Amino acid sequence: GSLLRLLPLAHLAEGGFHLQLTLQMRGGFNTKEMRAELIRMLLAERILRGHQDITTKRPRILPDWLLVGITEGLEYRQRERPSASFALVFGSGKVYGIEEILDASPGQLDSFSRLVYNTSCCALVLTLIDQPEGGLRMGKFLSSLASDSRGDRELINHWFPGIAQSKTSLEKWWSLQMANLSRPTVFETMGPAETAKALADALTLRFTVEAGSTPL
Repeated sequence: GSLLRLLPLAHLAEGGFHLQLTLQMRGGFNTKEMRAELIRMLLAERILRGHQDITTKRPRILPDWLLVGITEGLEYRQRERPSASFALVFGSGKVYGIEEILDASPGQLDSFSRLVYNTSCCALVLTLIDQPEGGLRMGKFLSSLASDSRGDRELINHWFPGIAQSKTSLEKWWSLQMANLSRPTVFETMGPAETAKALADALTLRFTVEAGSTPL
């Protein structure tokens, strides 16, 4: 198969960093794997941009939930029915809370738990970006990962103060966010089977006989 490798960060003597994605085109080249590594490298570039050195004491600069959430968020924008995955997870009652998202180890999850985790990460990233000045705040949040040693939750509270609520109110707010994302919007399209059913329902005339009345 294809050989794809993102080199470890190379710190340049004059300050700054060298990032390199190496590809060897072979039979069975995996474009999905390439896309995932390219997203990871672009996020690393955004985190390190403007920094001459890494000064954070964090064990990992790029958190798993952020990488997964942004990757899933990009795919979410391209889906015909983006609400479907959220509806599946929300309907199962297995939604990850924010604390669970930040603390989870995705490599240790089974297939369904990983689906729930991926969808929950996507919801968190979309929700953060949807906050007032969300794009600007996300940029500052990413930049802080290279220099600020605080934990993920503390950094989220700092750069997105709109979600820094009490645990009880945060859980209610998060549940509402997931419910909203699971509802289809007017911009979503239907598949052939759903379209046929909707047309049949709309074109079928039905009469209801009230109790006590005499049928014609």
